[in-house]
Amino acid sequence: MSAVWNQIVPPTHGSNLMPRHPRLFIPGATYHVYCRVARGECVFDDDYEADEFVETLREVRDLDGWSVLAWCLMGNHYHLVVKTRIKVPDTHL
Repeated sequence: MSAVWNQIVPPTHGSNLMPRHPRLFIPGATYHVYCRVARGECVFDDDYEADEFVETLREVRDLDGWSVLAWCLMGNHYHLVVKTRIKVPDTHL
C-alpha cells in the first residue's frame, strides 16, 4: 500500500511515514490544539484520567508560561486554545 500511496502523495522529509510537515512554533501565537479518538472510543477511561490531564495541562502552562484561553474535554475528543509566550520554550512542545 505504501508504494501506491507514495505515488499519490510524495513523502516529505525523506520518509514515507511522515503525513504532515513539522509543527511551527510562533512566539506569542494562539493555537487551537485538539485530539479526536477514532471509532468513538473515549479519550479518558474515567474521571481520574481526565483530572490528571487537566493537572498536566496546568503544569505545562506554568513551566512554559502559556495562557490557556479555553479548554473543553468531551468523551471522544478535547479542544484547547492556548497562547504561547514570546520566548521559545526549551521543552514540552
